[in-house]
Amino acid sequence: MKTTTLLIAFSFFFQTLTISQTCLPEGITFSTQAEIDNFQTNYPGCTEISGVVTIKGNNITNLDG
Repeated sequence: MKTTTLLIAFSFFFQTLTISQTCLPEGITFSTQAEIDNFQTNYPGCTEISGVVTIKGNNITNLDG
């Protein structure tokens, strides 16, 4: 019984790790509003950017994506 409970606990833990994935260790530069708007489509499942995020360009009006 303890083994089964421990196995279930570990599987939930590792499933959580795979759901919240880091991405883009080299970073990313946004230079247009379209790049920001399309981020979720281009990088599905990415919840944390591990590299540097650079935002440049006068035409970027919001970061909502």
